[in-house]
Amino acid sequence: MSDSRQTRQRHARERHGRNAEELAKWALRLKGYRILAHRVRYNVGEIDLIAARGKTLAFVEVKARRTLGAALDAVRPQAWMRIARTAEAWCAKHPDLADHDWRYDLMAVTPWRWPTHHPDYWRPD
Repeated sequence: MSDSRQTRQRHARERHGRNAEELAKWALRLKGYRILAHRVRYNVGEIDLIAARGKTLAFVEVKARRTLGAALDAVRPQAWMRIARTAEAWCAKHPDLADHDWRYDLMAVTPWRWPTHHPDYWRPD
C-alpha cells in the first residue's frame, strides 16, 4: 500500500472518530451532562470526553464500530488503565472538582443508530 493511500485512510479514520465523538457529546448533553473537556491528552494517555452530571464525573471512551458488540469489546484493559491515569492527571489540575465521584463510561457509536451510553462500564481493581 502506498504512503499516500495509508495517509488518506488514516485521515478518514480520524474524521470518522471525530464525528463519533461529536455524536457522543450531543447524546450526553441530551441526557443532562455538561461536557467539561474533549480529546484530553497527557503523556500518560488520553480521554475522549469528560462529562459531568450532578456530582459525578464521567470519563468517556467513544468507540465507533460496525456493531454494538465490536464497540463494547474494542477497549482493552490496558487502554482503560491509561484512561484512568489520564483521569488522575486531569483531576489533579482541576481541584475544584475534588468532591465529585468518578466513573468510566463507554459510548458506542454504530451506523444508523443513536449512540448508546454504557455508564460505569469499567472499574479499576
